[in-house]
Amino acid sequence: MNLEQKNDLAILGTVLESIKKDTSPTDEEKNKFLITLFGNAECKLTCNQTVLFIYLLYHASDGNNNVGHNYIRNVIEVYERYLSTPQAREVWRSLLTCEVKVKVINILREKSFKLVKRILPAISNIFELSSIEMHPYLHKTLSSMSRDPEKNGFFFWSDYFEIYDAIEEHIYGLYVLKKKKIMAENVKRLEFLDKIDEDRRARVIKFFDRLIPINICFREYKESFRNKLKQFVGRYCEKYQYLKDIHNILEIKTIDKLISNVVKRFDMKEEVILHTHIYKLMDRLTFHYGGYLKGIRNGESSTALVNFYQHVLSELGNCPDAFQTFIKTFYDMKHGEEICFFTIFFMPKLKEYIDESSKEYFNKEDIINNYSKRFKLLIERDIDIEELYNGTRQEVIITENLEPYTKIFGKIDVYLVQNEEHFEEALSWLNDAELIGVDTEFLPNAVGGGLSLCQVAISNGVLIFDALKVSVKKKCWRGLMEFLFITSKCPILFFDYKNDFKMLQNILNDIDEENLNNPSKRIVDVQLLYINSLKEPRFLKFLKDNFIVEVDRVSLKDIAKSITGLDMEKEFQFASWRLRPLPLDMIKYAATDAFVLILIYKTIKEIINDDALFSKLEDISKYSTQDKNPTPKINDDNKIKKKKENSSISEIIEYIKNDTELLSYTNISADFRLFVDSMILNLRYILSILGFKINTAEVENYGPLESDDTIILSVGKAVNQWKRNNRYNRIISLNHDDSLEDKVLYIFKELKVRFEKKLVAQRCNDCFGGDIVIVSRLLLLFMYYDAFLSDIDNHKHITNFDEISEESLEKNLHEDKENGLYNSITGLYHSKDYVIDVKNKTIMFTQNNEWTNLPQQKQNAFLKIYYTPHDFMLCRSCNTFSASHKF
Repeated sequence: MNLEQKNDLAILGTVLESIKKDTSPTDEEKNKFLITLFGNAECKLTCNQTVLFIYLLYHASDGNNNVGHNYIRNVIEVYERYLSTPQAREVWRSLLTCEVKVKVINILREKSFKLVKRILPAISNIFELSSIEMHPYLHKTLSSMSRDPEKNGFFFWSDYFEIYDAIEEHIYGLYVLKKKKIMAENVKRLEFLDKIDEDRRARVIKFFDRLIPINICFREYKESFRNKLKQFVGRYCEKYQYLKDIHNILEIKTIDKLISNVVKRFDMKEEVILHTHIYKLMDRLTFHYGGYLKGIRNGESSTALVNFYQHVLSELGNCPDAFQTFIKTFYDMKHGEEICFFTIFFMPKLKEYIDESSKEYFNKEDIINNYSKRFKLLIERDIDIEELYNGTRQEVIITENLEPYTKIFGKIDVYLVQNEEHFEEALSWLNDAELIGVDTEFLPNAVGGGLSLCQVAISNGVLIFDALKVSVKKKCWRGLMEFLFITSKCPILFFDYKNDFKMLQNILNDIDEENLNNPSKRIVDVQLLYINSLKEPRFLKFLKDNFIVEVDRVSLKDIAKSITGLDMEKEFQFASWRLRPLPLDMIKYAATDAFVLILIYKTIKEIINDDALFSKLEDISKYSTQDKNPTPKINDDNKIKKKKENSSISEIIEYIKNDTELLSYTNISADFRLFVDSMILNLRYILSILGFKINTAEVENYGPLESDDTIILSVGKAVNQWKRNNRYNRIISLNHDDSLEDKVLYIFKELKVRFEKKLVAQRCNDCFGGDIVIVSRLLLLFMYYDAFLSDIDNHKHITNFDEISEESLEKNLHEDKENGLYNSITGLYHSKDYVIDVKNKTIMFTQNNEWTNLPQQKQNAFLKIYYTPHDFMLCRSCNTFSASHKF
């Protein structure tokens, strides 16, 4: 080191000491002090301005010293102010060599993530770290940081610089998924996919898609996925150690959700997401197979057979690549061999998709002859099967112009819109409409949305827009959506509006619900219009005069019957809407669902006979089904009952206990086992506390329950879906807009259950068992503080973070003697039911004198405990923590 360098170092040291000793009370005064100090130092220094900043940055606190944080923040402000003029920036830029920038990056790497997160954007701007020439070094830096990504801010650096290929991008995607799972974040979206180009995004999604297996039995999917991921980790874990346990964290449904969400937002080629498509397809077909078997058991074999093969042919017709997986799944199941051969007879082209290992068997002449005879006999005996078989061989003819295909109600023409030219003609018809009814038919869990049809009715016809013939990615669909949701002037009628909007919003993209606030549009939910009309005396008089019983748990069939006298058949509610060509009966069914909305709307308007009042009743912006304060329910005495929200368990118990009608009942809650639909899951815990048994089985897609004595609780349209596959189970339909108290009280009255105080007890929130012990909230805060301290990302969620320390938590624990006593010397917490070893996170119950591990917690456990005001329950049956409730 030469004399000038030694002199500069001494001056820099003096500057640093002066900064540390400064006691300026405000930031403005501190900044003035720094400007003066830097000006004096620069007159003496032989090095350039960048050296001073780098020196101060190097000596800034890494997070343990708050003074360090304060001074570097002020230094940054002074430099930013100085560099705000073009002349100063130009001079400064001439000093920013690659060597200078590399030094800054290396210093930041060694600082705590807590500090870097606060200062990186500003310092990157000052030193222009995002410039193109720095990308190779940033790549190298991020690659090195990827070895321990949670501790060094790897994810933050990657997002800030938008560099995701420092490690392979699909590996980065796995990193982000693991982090999200650990932090209990939403895994449906990987934000970095929005920032990379189409080709790179497709490669990442294809990698995830290929993690999902195909050509194996569907029942083996989960285990095969785990093994596939485990093998992948085995090849890469030495290089990317963060992946080492990812096969124990990720599930196949995580990948499914991720890809399904990506496809909704970006246009993906079918081959990129083929495995996901087959996975969801097989999930649907195994569900329908359950309904097929149930139909045979219940003596409805013909209907069950037709329904099942409609779904099979529509699914495999759209994705024949799934046929080998179909064979592997169904061949060994009941009637499976017959199903496989019959499917081939329906669609001979599927033979091309059988692999070599199976082809020999399916080409055996004697077996083919045997099943061929049975198939011909089936066609001769069942006219519906014959129609289905003929349909698979029917040549679909699309007319040049839009022409009537059939009629409903004897006079209303139905048109099939099957190409872009049809779209253009159909949209021209809609411009002159005075009233429009809209309905959709769709596949709920299909990749990318699953819209099959959109039926649009006008006063003299119904237009059925076919989403399988014309892709929803085409601009013509956009034109239809813009007309319905933005430019139309006439009322646009829906039924249960939010469900159709959810399906159509995949086409809408940037057209969102805010557009509904535009007063020039008239979006009307006919279901809501009916419910609102129940408040009006003249409407109630109409119902009474026509001997119609008002119902607040309404379906389209109920309302149509009540208002128009039309008896609608709902046999195709769960039909295969992807089947092509569609049977004539299904086309008429779809058209009727849309057109009947116009009939209902006109009839209610005639009954109300007051345009101003009717306009208020139909206004979706005032009576939104998604509003936080939905339209009140009408009781039998026609008085409006205000909904009470966020009731405590004590309030619910008190509400039920005070209902004198329950005193006349003789049943008790313990006599009933209930299955609660996922849309009202908050009822499960409440009902378990009140003594009901809870069926915790996982049922997908409204499938069949194993036990016929289980009572199903559901809401809205889902009730009919449960009925289809659970004909022997009792199903109670609840009003979604009712308060919790009213829902629970309704269940008690439906089951004629007497309230029994002795049956009310704390239950586990997971398994609903009663073998629980109470654990102090203060003990859990103290026990999981160390994990929280190392999880810097979550510090921002606690406003008084600086006031929390291990010492303060331990002090609070000592003062709380309600649940037990903590011994600081031994590290043991003693309660009457157990002893807990705080350091090792183990527990010994008084009855068995054996140490066992406490439930493993996620990294954000401290946050959940901190914001929960109650103590916690530890369930001995399932070894889980859940919040306890005082009542």
